[in-house]
Amino acid sequence: MKLCESSVCTGCLACVNSCPKMALSISKDDEGFYVPSLLVEKCIECGTCERSCPILNVIEKKRVKQYGYAIWSRNKVLRKESSSGGIFSELALYILKSGGVVFGAAFTSNFTVSHIMIDKEDDLAKLRGSKYLQSNIHESYKAVRSVLKEGRMVLFSGAPCQVAGLYGYLQRDYSNLVTCDFVCHGVPSPNVFFKYKEWLENCYKSSLISYTFRDKRNSWSWFNTKAIFESGEVYFGNWFKDPFMRLFLRDNILRKSCYQCRFANMERVSDITLADFWGYVATCKEEKNTDEGISMLLINTSKGRNLVDLVKNQTICFERDSIVISKSQKSLSSAWNEPVTRSEFWLDFQNMNFDEIIAKWGYPERRNFPQYLISEYGSNTVVKSLCWVYYRINIVFFKLISFFNRRFT
Repeated sequence: MKLCESSVCTGCLACVNSCPKMALSISKDDEGFYVPSLLVEKCIECGTCERSCPILNVIEKKRVKQYGYAIWSRNKVLRKESSSGGIFSELALYILKSGGVVFGAAFTSNFTVSHIMIDKEDDLAKLRGSKYLQSNIHESYKAVRSVLKEGRMVLFSGAPCQVAGLYGYLQRDYSNLVTCDFVCHGVPSPNVFFKYKEWLENCYKSSLISYTFRDKRNSWSWFNTKAIFESGEVYFGNWFKDPFMRLFLRDNILRKSCYQCRFANMERVSDITLADFWGYVATCKEEKNTDEGISMLLINTSKGRNLVDLVKNQTICFERDSIVISKSQKSLSSAWNEPVTRSEFWLDFQNMNFDEIIAKWGYPERRNFPQYLISEYGSNTVVKSLCWVYYRINIVFFKLISFFNRRFT
């Protein structure tokens, strides 16, 4: 029996789900990431785990011409409660109303993230919204296969490696299965998040009861994290200053395999791919109204096309070519590089308290004037006007510099 090397293991846990003798269990490595653990005395060397691994095997998909869209839900409440345009919720609602089930990542009571199955619309809120932590698959793949064999529709949502893990486990595609992945920056360490959670609770002298990674209080583009405590107090940490967001986006806390991710490209393993449409540009009046959140949608297979067509009336969408789509997210072209400082960070993490970690590694990002205004006060009319003035002054300034450079050189 051969499992993939730990440095490239994604923690998809297809091997754990597939083992007929339960010789593999779920454990955590030193950084808090989920890994398979072998119970040698139970292993019968059948090779099922090897065949299911999406790293040791290439997962083939039947593809059609890929289509890309800028898209958002017409339901303003649903859109506001979502991280970007609310399209996952529209897809999930259709499946649930059709008597199907949806699998996705949800917070547990102790603020770990796990995959769960829902079959009621009232439970959809549990799966909605970004969760910048790797979810524990547990035995979700087994549950997916069981529901598929009943003939019910299944929408499975997860990171690209988890979708690949599902196909590796199933060893075939099912007509009643639709998969949806997202464009992944990489998964950050749960250990770091729990240190951050403890730090927040110490700051507020109260236990955390709710946490949101992507609150749109001021802006979709420059979002807030939001923490609610038992005391009733609320913490808002913006994208530029929140310690966990800064640690995450500086890439030292990502899983090792994320720096060499084979799924960080336009060749998607899923039927549908969703993401934030960063850098979105409206080309006409009808394409505006985007600060409430806008999704990037890739349709990768005919099954993906069929499901999206069924919910299109609930959305506003505009086609975008593949070049524009690929430029909207770095992870559609390559994985994020491993920082040369990663080993130093983890050495510090083992030996420093969290305040020291913040001072050295989680310090605030500098903001220009428009970024400061939007992140602090939202994208209202006054802010937009001040930003317009700022950019016009900058244009005039650089034109003057260019003129004098040409005139006197």
